[in-house]
Amino acid sequence: MFLIKNSLRTPLKRRFDILFLFVGISILALFTTRYRMPFRLDDVLLMLWAKTHSLSDIIDPIHGQMINSFRPVFTFVTFILTHFAGWDHPFWWHLTLDLSLLTGITFAGLTARYLIERWFALEISIALYWLAFLPILNIFFWYSDLTYGLELFFTAATWYFALRGLYESRLRYWLIGMLFASLAVLSKEPAFVLLHVVLIGSFLLERHSIIEKWRLSPISSRWMAFAGYAIFCTLTIWVAFASPTRTNRFFPMNSPEIAHIVRDRITYYSAIYLSLIARILLFSPMVYVFLRAIFRGRIKMASSWQFPVLTILSIILSIILFQNILISIPLVTFIFVTLATLPNAERGRVRRLLPFVACLVIAIGALLFTIQLVKTQLTEAALLTAILSSWAWCVWAEDLSLAMQPYRSNKSFRSMSLVSSAMIAAVLAIAIWPRIVREERLLREVRNVRQNANDAVHWSAAHLPIGSVLAVTEYSLYGFDGPGALTGKDDETKLAEQSTFAGGFAFDALAVLGRSDFQRTFLADSAMLPRVLQAMRSEPNSYVLLQTKLDLDRFHGSKEYTPLIAQHDSLVAQFSKGPYPSEVWMLKN
Repeated sequence: MFLIKNSLRTPLKRRFDILFLFVGISILALFTTRYRMPFRLDDVLLMLWAKTHSLSDIIDPIHGQMINSFRPVFTFVTFILTHFAGWDHPFWWHLTLDLSLLTGITFAGLTARYLIERWFALEISIALYWLAFLPILNIFFWYSDLTYGLELFFTAATWYFALRGLYESRLRYWLIGMLFASLAVLSKEPAFVLLHVVLIGSFLLERHSIIEKWRLSPISSRWMAFAGYAIFCTLTIWVAFASPTRTNRFFPMNSPEIAHIVRDRITYYSAIYLSLIARILLFSPMVYVFLRAIFRGRIKMASSWQFPVLTILSIILSIILFQNILISIPLVTFIFVTLATLPNAERGRVRRLLPFVACLVIAIGALLFTIQLVKTQLTEAALLTAILSSWAWCVWAEDLSLAMQPYRSNKSFRSMSLVSSAMIAAVLAIAIWPRIVREERLLREVRNVRQNANDAVHWSAAHLPIGSVLAVTEYSLYGFDGPGALTGKDDETKLAEQSTFAGGFAFDALAVLGRSDFQRTFLADSAMLPRVLQAMRSEPNSYVLLQTKLDLDRFHGSKEYTPLIAQHDSLVAQFSKGPYPSEVWMLKN
């Protein structure tokens, strides 16, 4: 077997690193070309802000919006992309998004490799993140959430550099880590927990060895290290007080519906975070290492049989026990705390992973009270879980190597092993392939539907007369209380019913394209809708923009609705990539 403990500079390690680098470059190429997402509502709002401000405006020390923003790094990146790429060059927007995400995952893998002290921990953690959390990553690209990408990049880079600096008493690494930490908290607020808990927890758990090593450093180095962390803490406190997250991201604890809200989130996040594939890939190796530590030496069974028995038992237990996050997260905590307490060969490594367990507990706990109900909220928890699980997989892989040791010289056994491995790989591929195909189709269809809306807006900006009346639909027309009412729905429903430019965002997109002259009409009341459309027909140059399946069914007619488009109305533009086209209609008498 190729998994050799502590082989940090082997040809095999280099081959796998090169392979993963090639895969990463391929993914980057795919998501900046074939799966590049067109702009949506948040994007145009940021572009409109950036186009109406100069660099001197945003960096003004008193009134500058970047200086006074609670996410200044994200604000600055958006400003730069708007002025140097703009609407016409989305490639650069997605290159920034994809590079930040892929670099963040890579640094998380490097952190796992460093803490676990096995070179293949990097490859395992990265593979786990893509295999177990594909639906989360899919939605990440759906919404092109640059804030999450920047946060993951800076946070994971901080883990790697700051922990190396802390454990090894290396000032350069520590200061680089503090720089990335400062950029992380200035990108997105969840970095507070992910960084301070890991850094403080790591120091407290290994304080004796850390203090002993830092005492050998010059006093100037110690003061510089302290100053770096002090600056990071100051920025954290400033952003914590400036950010409205406390009031606009979480439900108040005294809400009369808090119990229903929490139950709803437990069900929703359990279904995503604890899917069958995730339970097997992420939690079965943790259960295996726990059973191994508890029962090794106590089971009267040949060592060659202990490994397959414990493996099968761990898979069964993970499928049964890890179905609800209220049970799963305490179980993970219990496993790691127990292994960090009991005498065993992995105790030191587990102790270094305990701060990440604490972050996972806090991250999942916070999700139970968040107002938004979307898969991307699990982004941080997914990364933490991949790091923790990669350690367990490393232990399992080494035990597999030991279990096969006596049989390596047996040609028949080697042949059977190759055939069995091929069969297992084929079964896994057959099981996972339909899911990959579904997610790829959804990603492609979301891209097409969004492109339809982008093309319709771009066409309207280029061709509709100045001062035209343009009507857009609101979510309330269909009984929804804003876009948040759809975030908890399944992906197919969101594809069909979420607007790319909901309501006023369509006019923001037109303003980015230089058209602020439209007379705005918002179709929000289903009872008033026929009269509003009839009134528009009496005005010259009146148009309606349709973006979603709900719009198409409502205006063209369906089983529930009579058609609102009259025979004398004209379809002036249609963009029909994907399942749901976008249309621009001219209303006539």
